Amino acid sequence: MMPVVLIGLVTLSACSKSGVGCGTSIDCTGITYSGIIKPLVATKCAISGCHTSYGTYSGLKNIADNGNLYSQVVSSENMPQGNINMSCEERAQIECWINAGAPNN
Repeated sequence: MMPVVLIGLVTLSACSKSGVGCGTSIDCTGITYSGIIKPLVATKCAISGCHTSYGTYSGLKNIADNGNLYSQVVSSENMPQGNINMSCEERAQIECWINAGAPNN
């Protein structure tokens, strides 16, 4: 009985890794910087008093490459702060873009 329980726990934890922490899994094929990521960042991150340098591709690419974007937005869900909400689907879109190498497309 014990091995079955452990296998079940391993399976459940593996399933939660298919998307972001809230369990959202999306089709990543249509996620582009210009069509999805740039408008999302413009309304959620690169606003007055926040991360205005993320309004450019190079500014956002830098934090995508060093892992901070994934860490703060996808993994820990610490960002955005304040009264700005980001849905699980939006976090999954950012994850898709990062996993694709954060292309300028």
